Order: sequence, then C-alpha cells, then structure tokens
Amino acid sequence: MRLAVISDVHLGDPDSSMAGRSSSSENVMGHGYDLFQKSIHDQFRGEPLDYLVLLGDILDFSIEHYSLVYEIGRAWFGRMIEDKILRRRPSTGDESRCGPIIYISGNHDVDMWHTVEYQVSIIRRLSSGEKAEKFRMSVPTIIHERPDKGVCDVYLHGVNNIVDRRYGGLFLDFITSPPTDFYFGYPNLYFVSEGETVMMTHGQYFNFFWSFLGQWAVKIVGDDLKLSRRGQLDLVEMVGINCPTSQLSCSAIGQAGPLTDVIRKLEHDIKAHQMGDVNRYLDRLLDELLSTLNSGLLRIPGAKWGIHLVIKSILKRLLGKTKSARDYQTYLDDRDVKENFDEFYKATIREIEDVQQDYPFEIPYPSRMIFGHTHQPVSWHGPGDIAVPGCSRAAAGRLLVSNTGGWLCHKDKQGPGAEIFYYETGKGFTSKRIHYEPGGQPIQGGTNE
Repeated sequence: MRLAVISDVHLGDPDSSMAGRSSSSENVMGHGYDLFQKSIHDQFRGEPLDYLVLLGDILDFSIEHYSLVYEIGRAWFGRMIEDKILRRRPSTGDESRCGPIIYISGNHDVDMWHTVEYQVSIIRRLSSGEKAEKFRMSVPTIIHERPDKGVCDVYLHGVNNIVDRRYGGLFLDFITSPPTDFYFGYPNLYFVSEGETVMMTHGQYFNFFWSFLGQWAVKIVGDDLKLSRRGQLDLVEMVGINCPTSQLSCSAIGQAGPLTDVIRKLEHDIKAHQMGDVNRYLDRLLDELLSTLNSGLLRIPGAKWGIHLVIKSILKRLLGKTKSARDYQTYLDDRDVKENFDEFYKATIREIEDVQQDYPFEIPYPSRMIFGHTHQPVSWHGPGDIAVPGCSRAAAGRLLVSNTGGWLCHKDKQGPGAEIFYYETGKGFTSKRIHYEPGGQPIQGGTNE
C-alpha cells in the first residue's frame, strides 16, 4: 500500500504554488506542482498512489468565489490523473475510476464538508422520497493496514456497515474524467498499523477563533446546554456549535462580493500589525452602534469617548487572541492553543472509544499526530511533542507531532515549505521537505481545461 499526505494547497489563493490562473486567465499548474509530482514519482519509483490524503485547506473558498476555485481544482485534480499520480482501477461500470482521495476539510474549505452533508443528508434523501436527516457533523475515518493479512481497510464510521465498504459517489467525484472516488471524513482520520495509531487532522480547532463559540457556550450557557457529557464537548458538539463562525469565515467571506477584498485586506493588516484601517472601521462601527442607542447617558461629557475606549480595548484583546496560526513556529507552545488542543484531544479519545464499540479491531490511542494549518513543516523524523490529557496509553503521556507545512509561496519572501508524508507497506512512514523559491512562475501547459 502506497499513501501520501499533504495539506494547505489553497487553490484559489493567488499565492498558491500548486495551481492558479495565468495572466491570460487559463488554469495552469504552478512550480510547486512540479516538485510535488516529482517527489511522489521518486518516492514510489513511478508507481501510483493507492491513497492520497488531503488534510484540509485544499480549495480556498475564503479567498475566491466558488466557480473560480472549483475550476482551478478541476485543473489540479485532472493533472494528477494525467500524470498517473493516482491509481486507476476498473469499476463495475463501463468506465474505470481513480483514487481514492480521502478528503478531511480544514477551515478554508470546511464548506466542502458542509456540501457533502447537504448532499447525503438532505438532497439525496429528498430526491428519493425519504425524510431529511440531521447532519452528522463528525465522521471519523479509519485506515487500518493489517500486513499480516495483506489487506488495508478504509472505514467511514456511520456511513456504511463494516461488511460493505463502498464509498464515493458524491459530487466531487466528477471533477475529473474518468471520475475519482473521494472519501470524506471530518475532522479526524486515524491511521492504524501494527499496534500504533497516527491521528491526522487539519488543526483549526486548536485556534481560538475556530473554537471560541464552543468554549463560550459551555461557560455562559452552562447546564442549559444539553451535552452528552456535562461541561465537555464531544467532536459532534464541537463541530456543530462552532459551525456559524466556520461557515462565516470560510465560504461566506469568499462569496461576499466587493466586501471580500476589504475583509481580506483587513486580515492581512491585522497579521502585519497595521491597524490604521482597523481602527478607522471600528470607530465608525461604534458610532453607528451608539447612535442606535439614543441614550441620555451619551449626553454626559466624555461618556461617548469612554465607551469607545472600553469597547475598542475589548475588541483589540479579542483580535490579539485570534492571532494567525500561519508562520507561528511555536504554535503548540501557546497557552490558549494548548488549552484548545486539550479539549480537542479529550473529544478525540471519546470518539475513538465510541467507534471502538462498532469496529471489530483495536484502535490504540494515538501516539503520533500529523496536522496542517500553521504552514510550518515538521518532519516525521524530527517531530515535536505535546503533553496529552488523561491518556495513560500514550508513551509518557505525550504525543509526537509533525506538520504538513503549506504550499503558499509569497512573491517577496522565502516560505518555510511543505512536508509530504509517505507510507509504504513494510517501510512505514517517512516524509520529504519541499522547498520553493519566492515569485516562481507557473508551469505552462497541461491545463486540463
């Protein structure tokens, strides 16, 4: 079995080194794609992948409108088919199929997961005359290799029974020709082999912005929040409660017309600590809010100025807590991130225990984690580590941590690069660093329009 893991491609972002739009508005591969393709070819001696795992932020709906992002995605996925990166296999019909690709969404493409949920729980069921169902929110994915049996199982918990594991058949399959089987899970994938579990996730829920609704709901609503376990969210609850901010900052921003460019500029300004426009907009916002109050309090000398000062101070403190995870080399050392990670990990352990009730093979608690989100590559052979809460089965209560880096290449600076993780039966995991120069030009040709 041959498997590769990547994340943070950000198709749709002009800085993506994988693929984008040329000056003549064609979909073209970027210089990062050539490095990606060569690395996989060299690693597996020209043999195609059995599985490609995408750990989120592949399609970037927070940057561009749907149509452009999907068309760049069509070119990128199609080029992988042309270059035989993915295995082509016969199907029961007249046409062969490629893949599978296992897709775990991140914060910039979480709308992909929501779209899958709509198709499975709403559209497909209504079209067949059945009742709509609630969204699952979390679907744990398990890749279980058993070399002694010569098999590798992929199991999407709650999607199909353990006997008939046939997945795919969703809308994204047809972004390539021949179709590619996409298996969607969220937010975790568990790779189990020879008594060890590697947990794979994008990592956005370690960040304050992507998890604060869940934290605040537990603290503010308290016992009125009907949770499966008092005071502690499981993954289904965590994903559900944080859904409003996830959708707002994913697809909603990318589809906001002329407001999209303004919001994106503000995000860049905040990351660069350039607060001129931020302060100007905050002043206007507060003036508008205060004008709606029409309170006698505002007639007191200095009252309006004082309210401005207090509210702006609070907002700036919140902005400080929403610091960007990108280029944040000590991400998991941050106190807020560590607290969020602890809650996420405890929910992960609960999910594994729930899955274990239906799954016939043991899933050990994770001893390693591969995640993305920060764009800071950390290799398989030189991992960091983080203490984990309440996990006596992890070695010394710590989790070895690696990171996939990212494929954004800014024009004016050298990026930290990407890390491709590989697994091959009999050889285990390894990883390779991909370096790219700033301002690289797209590779012409192979547009797969």
